[in-house]
Amino acid sequence: MIKCKLNDIVEVEWIDAFATSEWLESEKAQKRPNVDAKTIGYFLKIDDEMIYMSNSVISSKERDLITIPLGCIKKARKLK
Repeated sequence: MIKCKLNDIVEVEWIDAFATSEWLESEKAQKRPNVDAKTIGYFLKIDDEMIYMSNSVISSKERDLITIPLGCIKKARKLK
């Protein structure tokens, strides 16, 4: 996994969960597409399960939060 400092800008490519309330035949349900996602944000931290990022940082103490499970990450890189 990448090594970053607080507020480095990172890009994470990951597979998101998929859900539908539509009734599907078993054969069709087994062929669901991957939901490929790409998130760019400010790095907060990585632990054993998640990467923590923010889309916005409004002060040194306040930010929004997105967590992405490490098992869903296909690729991550620090941007310059």
